[in-house]
Amino acid sequence: NDPKFTSSWLFLLTSWSKTRCPTGAKTAERILLRLEEEELERKRRRQQQQQTDSDKEEKGGIQLHLAHYAVVLSAWAKSGHFQSGYQAERVLKHLHERAKQLPRLRPTRVALNCMIHAWSNQADAIDRAEATLRQMIDDESIQVEIADYNALLMAYARRGDARQAEKILKEMLDGGLRPDLISYNCVLDAWSKYVLEDHEDGCVERAESILKTMQDRYDRGESTIQPNCKSYSSVATAYVKAGGKNHGVDAVSNVERLLSVAEERCISNDVFLYNSILGAWANSNREDAAEQAEHILRTKMEVSGCVDTVSYNTVIKAWKLSSGVPNAAERAEKLMNHMIELQRSDPTFSIKPDVYTITSIIDCYAKQHQTKGNAKKAVALLQKMIQTCKAGDVTVKPNTITVNCVLDALAKSNEPGEAEEAEALLRSLQNSCEMCLDKVHLNTISYTSVMDAYARNSNPQKTEAIFQLMKEDVENGNSEAKPTTRTYNVILNAWVQSNTREGLERAEAILKRMKNSKEADLRPNIVSYATLMNGWAKSSRPDALLKVEQLFTDITEKSGLKPNCHCYSAYLQTLVRSGERDAPRRADKMIREMYKDYRLNNNVEAKPKAEGITLVIGSWAKSGARDAGERAEHL
Repeated sequence: NDPKFTSSWLFLLTSWSKTRCPTGAKTAERILLRLEEEELERKRRRQQQQQTDSDKEEKGGIQLHLAHYAVVLSAWAKSGHFQSGYQAERVLKHLHERAKQLPRLRPTRVALNCMIHAWSNQADAIDRAEATLRQMIDDESIQVEIADYNALLMAYARRGDARQAEKILKEMLDGGLRPDLISYNCVLDAWSKYVLEDHEDGCVERAESILKTMQDRYDRGESTIQPNCKSYSSVATAYVKAGGKNHGVDAVSNVERLLSVAEERCISNDVFLYNSILGAWANSNREDAAEQAEHILRTKMEVSGCVDTVSYNTVIKAWKLSSGVPNAAERAEKLMNHMIELQRSDPTFSIKPDVYTITSIIDCYAKQHQTKGNAKKAVALLQKMIQTCKAGDVTVKPNTITVNCVLDALAKSNEPGEAEEAEALLRSLQNSCEMCLDKVHLNTISYTSVMDAYARNSNPQKTEAIFQLMKEDVENGNSEAKPTTRTYNVILNAWVQSNTREGLERAEAILKRMKNSKEADLRPNIVSYATLMNGWAKSSRPDALLKVEQLFTDITEKSGLKPNCHCYSAYLQTLVRSGERDAPRRADKMIREMYKDYRLNNNVEAKPKAEGITLVIGSWAKSGARDAGERAEHL
């Protein structure tokens, strides 16, 4: 019964709890159960000694306390197990059973607080977490504390359920509890995430209102709730995400204002707040966004030392989103090289490019595929990643997204031989056993990108060959490579682009197969129909108009889809080219129906375009009809 002996076991259980993994929680629970058995066995032996009046009394051994069980509950709460709540509940039920014989083990506030955390960390179990808090409130023997409410607030913050978090905050105030800095920061964090998933307005205003409440309370003398960098960063993040969702919010101005307020209140700016400013610029859609973000990074953040890898990655993201700027990809790669130079010149500079850094630059090159040589630069970056990884730096290990960006760059390139290079890369990855490529798992996008490369080169046979390769991979167990509607659309486009009689017939057969498919992921979409309609519209086949009309009827009456601008354009083009006597009137009627659909149903896809109207005007001009001039002038 030496207290030091008991504390040693408690320390061991706590150590396993801090591993924050299911194995640690299981081990802690096994140790606890073993200690229970030993304690019960000693108790039985003592009873036997008393019955036999033995002079030998067994001494020593551990006496379990509630703290030992609370640590195991905490271990399950922090384990990351997908059923952390149920696992902790099982331990709690066992504790209740033991408490019937040993009142000292009756669960207290600490144990139930662990249960709130456990339920909070289990997906879709937050209602159980709140029910546990209500149980504590109803139990007169338990004095509920701010930490118990904060445990629930943290759960709502992780989910981005800001409205529910605010309700809990109000309940605390109504119950006489004064929320602390953690309480308010949880609600701010919830609002910053709420903006990301919701399209309501007013989210940033709520976050600002809570921040102002904290500032006012601090100014009145409540020093414990002085807003810190976390507070300002959460509101800044809310503005960044609201700006990115086009809520009409000027994220840049508001984030810079928050930074100024933090500086005025002598709150040292941290890298998270600065990164929020960079994020605001990256998502601002302004022409000079990347330029401004890089200027802040170099003149303020690097000078003050408030910079990390995320900072550079955010600016590189800004360049990626500015792909309309001619040299955006080169500027992004130049910034990455700047990171490398800083690291070489200053051994204390621990920041270096990671897989996200290089993948973003590769994606930037893919988006600027019109520039000659960009696809080759993307391939060179991938090879550089592989070499660096082989040298021992696993932080740049390529993943599936990296490879797909390279394949996309090759697919969209207009340079000769790029489709073959994309296929060669795909095949090399199929059978690769290299450790530096173990995070690359070919998926639907990988195969579809290579198919698209051949489709753009009007090579349907090679497109179909890659498709067969894709199906074989699925048959071998790669469920991530299943074909989708987009995959079949690429094959459709390949046959249409071949400009042959056989091509249109093969495309028709593929569309028919898609329509008969029982899988929703393989059913044709409007792009499928538009692709085939464009093929017929460009053909010189005498039955082109009939085929286009059948497809248009399929769209409007059978498929449940709405025609898009490409469908209307193909129909108008085929009508005008048909040379039929009533073609101008039918085309004119379609233009009017399109305009009506656009005005009454707000179908922007139906809005007549200038080239379509001009086509019909030309049709009237050649028609020889008496009212041709009036019709054309009206259009």
